[in-house]
Amino acid sequence: MKKHLLISTLFLILLCTNTKAQTNSVSSLFEKDSITVVITDSGLGGLSVLAEMEKNMRNSGHFAKINLIFANALFNETGGYNALTNRNEKVETFNKVLNGISKKFNPDLILIACNTLSTIYEETNFAKTANIPIIGIVDIGVLEIKKKLDQNAYSKVLIFGTETTIEEDSYRSQLVEQGISNTRIVSQACPQLQNYIENNPLGEDTEMLIMSYVDEALAKGPYPKDGIYVSLNCTHFGYSKKIWTEAFNYSEIEPLAIINPNVQMAEILLNKKFENRFSNTAIDIHVISKVNINDESLNSISGILKEQSIAASLALISYQKVLDLF
Repeated sequence: MKKHLLISTLFLILLCTNTKAQTNSVSSLFEKDSITVVITDSGLGGLSVLAEMEKNMRNSGHFAKINLIFANALFNETGGYNALTNRNEKVETFNKVLNGISKKFNPDLILIACNTLSTIYEETNFAKTANIPIIGIVDIGVLEIKKKLDQNAYSKVLIFGTETTIEEDSYRSQLVEQGISNTRIVSQACPQLQNYIENNPLGEDTEMLIMSYVDEALAKGPYPKDGIYVSLNCTHFGYSKKIWTEAFNYSEIEPLAIINPNVQMAEILLNKKFENRFSNTAIDIHVISKVNINDESLNSISGILKEQSIAASLALISYQKVLDLF
């Protein structure tokens, strides 16, 4: 019951998001029997959203059929958006991705499962004319962090993200706008961590980096005893949740919760009012990429996805390379 209440709260808040991309709200999707959902990320972190959504929806009966598509927004194999020289270049590149996704898949909903791309979405030309709901993970993450902080007036949150996400400061600024004191927010950049996680989420190099970044964040204290929330604000970071937990245990700190917005994003279509509209839900699931995905990443990420969704794991292993994706 509590979970359904939280999901309904998220659902209602996202319906009211004041962006041009929300011209047609999420609620309009339930007027359809079949929908296409595209999840995009600059790398493979957003695949966890794909896997979790497939798991959530397979027996829910919300729709007769769901086409779930993960579209990799990476444009080359040697560097991502964080390597581009300026903001305009990032915006123009992501705009091409969104146009390509829209033309090829005609989606009913686009989920931006990338913190970096979520922060620049509103600056794209696509955002000015989009007539379907587009939901970014930053808004979802801010909502979840605020909910947790409101439960404990003396708590603080440690926000871990890529260099770009931390430099953008979107989480801090939005939380402050919503009444959270700046003194309760600590941000920690984690350079290169997403690359190590993608190659081996539980590897020794990944572990050493996470331990180091946790130490750096804790050095920015002091923190209230039994009053720390940890927020993983790169979609890759959740793949290594076991190491994050171990890192805080090693420091003899037990977070009140480790927040992973990927989970909340995957629940966006769960709504008790529309459960069991259909006796069965057929789900087609595909992973599409413009660039090659190396074998090391395929093996490591598919192994973790298998725990959530065998279908998502198999879709990654048999991903489709589409050179003209965007």
